[in-house]
Amino acid sequence: MFDFRGSFPLGAYQLYSRKAADGYPDCSDSFYADSSVEFSKLNLTKDHPSATVTVTMGEKAGVLVGRVVDAKTRVPVKAKLVFWDGNGNDHSVFVNGKFRTLLPPEKDLTMMVIMPGYGTQSPVAPLRLEPGQERRMDILASKQQDSPPPRNRRLK
Repeated sequence: MFDFRGSFPLGAYQLYSRKAADGYPDCSDSFYADSSVEFSKLNLTKDHPSATVTVTMGEKAGVLVGRVVDAKTRVPVKAKLVFWDGNGNDHSVFVNGKFRTLLPPEKDLTMMVIMPGYGTQSPVAPLRLEPGQERRMDILASKQQDSPPPRNRRLK
């Protein structure tokens, strides 16, 4: 229960819930939004400057945890993890080796891993998690192979 008495100017509000530590993402973000969820609405007016509203939590997210490490040395690697759904909504996370990120459940997601000095990797299959499911994924980074310089060839 929260009491925000006098904290908000008069006007219309839409209330969203989130509690990332317990697996409930920010449903106001289009990446996590569920079109079947209706958000609580509140209208504060001069005649009704306060209100009691019940806010319900949305569906629990899936959780992807893991590491990005150098394939040879197993040293943690800095990376940017980018996820996007079939509607073009995306979410990105910067990691320094270890990661834990919430992903919308029951959606096919594409994942791309961008690692300076290592290049970009994309898993072949879509990533799909169920509500509350936790999946572990370790990503092995291989250094980019430098192309040998072109040889000078004499034209005859």
